[in-house]
Amino acid sequence: MRDKLKNHDYFELFVSKQFQRINNFEKKLLDIEALDEKIIRNIKNAIFKISFEILLAKYSKGEDIALIREDYMNTIPKYKAVFSEIIDVNSLQFIALGVLLNVDLFDDKEFLSLLDKFEVSHGVIDILMNKKNITDINSYKDIKQFRPWIAELYQRSDDRDVIISNQLSNWYRSQKGNYFYGFDKKPELLYFGYWALEIAALVKVLNIPDDSFKDNKYYPYDLVHFGG
Repeated sequence: MRDKLKNHDYFELFVSKQFQRINNFEKKLLDIEALDEKIIRNIKNAIFKISFEILLAKYSKGEDIALIREDYMNTIPKYKAVFSEIIDVNSLQFIALGVLLNVDLFDDKEFLSLLDKFEVSHGVIDILMNKKNITDINSYKDIKQFRPWIAELYQRSDDRDVIISNQLSNWYRSQKGNYFYGFDKKPELLYFGYWALEIAALVKVLNIPDDSFKDNKYYPYDLVHFGG
């Protein structure tokens, strides 16, 4: 077990329920011949979202990371099928998880073509894609408006571990506007774990020492160091 809020049996039930939901959605796509294009996209979005939540639940439950990596690879086509210019929390976290699992989405020509097609300009994605080779970090709207702490990682390189530690301390509160906030307190099977994947991926690509925050409950330490 990696998660501290729920037990093994909870995540077993969660994963089982979510697979049932995916099966139901996939049957809808097969059984209904003349679906509206918007409905089809909504169903595919739901399938990707649930598939991603299953990956996180398996990590929370303590499953072997190598096996989670295999499941991640199988989820990539579902992600690409719904990719758009809107980089929401699940889209960004999915890319971050790939970095942590040593799956380089940026070697995928189809994914790169999607980034070009939708003219994606996103600071975090560019950092994860180009590693340290970012010339003007403040030129990105998402960083300037919503993640100024990332600019500080470049401007105060000697304090990177302190900056990350502060972000991890505030991470859960910063997610208040996201759909999964408070899921651990709901009676339904909704909770799949709270993991700061975006922060962890930045730690990995920027090679930030993590000894001072490795025990933070939102920091997936073994994911960051997966594969050496």
